[in-house]
Amino acid sequence: MKISRIIKDLTNIMKKYGDLDCVYTIDEEGNAYHKVYFRPSIGRYSEAWYEYLPEQDFQILIEDGTIKDRDYERVACVN
Repeated sequence: MKISRIIKDLTNIMKKYGDLDCVYTIDEEGNAYHKVYFRPSIGRYSEAWYEYLPEQDFQILIEDGTIKDRDYERVACVN
């Protein structure tokens, strides 16, 4: 999902219900929910490894050859 879609959907919810707290689920089955506490951040995600790296950590691992850039895409992490 793109940032623009999330912003649009959340804007519509806020207009209808007010400035609500946000929650997230810990997995795709909805086994547990928690409040969102952190502001969005930019990093890299590997779908093959289900791994998220903050941008700073990613750059260090690229420079020392630990990981290959092609395995990760730039994403916005919302929690």
